[in-house]
Amino acid sequence: GSIHIIRFARSIEAEVRKQDTALIRQLVEALDEATTYTASAMWSPSMTNECKELVAKGRVRLEGKP
Repeated sequence: GSIHIIRFARSIEAEVRKQDTALIRQLVEALDEATTYTASAMWSPSMTNECKELVAKGRVRLEGKP
């Protein structure tokens, strides 16, 4: 019945959240590494700053804050 549908929907939601979190973590790590090692040579200061802001926002998201 409807309880099975709700459980199924919740399991899908949990899987999507897990995948989103993994993707955000990968993006944060990649951007953080890029801004640390290559940005000064290849990117403009504004692009470097924008990436650092995205890293900070990603970390906040990973900590579970809105």
